[in-house]
Amino acid sequence: MPVPDVFQFNRAIVDATKDLVCAYKPNLAFYEALGPDGLGALKSTLEYVRREAPELVVIGDAKRGDIPSSSAMYAKALFEVWGFDAATVNCYGGGESLEPFLQWRDRGVFVWCRSSNPGAGEFQDLPVSAGAGGASLYQWVARRALARAQPHASARELDLRFVELHYGTDTAEGLRAELDRRDTAHRLGA
Repeated sequence: MPVPDVFQFNRAIVDATKDLVCAYKPNLAFYEALGPDGLGALKSTLEYVRREAPELVVIGDAKRGDIPSSSAMYAKALFEVWGFDAATVNCYGGGESLEPFLQWRDRGVFVWCRSSNPGAGEFQDLPVSAGAGGASLYQWVARRALARAQPHASARELDLRFVELHYGTDTAEGLRAELDRRDTAHRLGA
């Protein structure tokens, strides 16, 4: 269902929820698909959130990641141009695709490890053999992403910067299975 005025729609959401939420996460694809008008709506929305709810975190849901020079420009765009507090990033291009984002020590990085797409398991659940201890691809990606983040900050700074792993699921069963797996791994010392 198209919205006649995206900014006014977003403004109504912010007004109704700003005292109930800790963050907003606009998905850039939906704004980009609307061209200059969509980017204008995103700009107006960000300005409105900063004015009306400056204490809230705004996460740029972009899932960007590429060769280091392109990732550096993506990070600059998300953090400097748009002013997001954090961004979702895609590290499937390798750990070096994360580096430019991690260099922004005052910004958060949400590393996309597991998608909520119904077919995500086709690739992301595949077992990794070489040195992964039976982990699936997305679990190995999560471990490697955290290892990449650690040299950029102390443990305390990592807690404050919220380098997070993004695990997507649209079902309670999917979330239960992941939490059970993590609990078992924790109890086994993995």
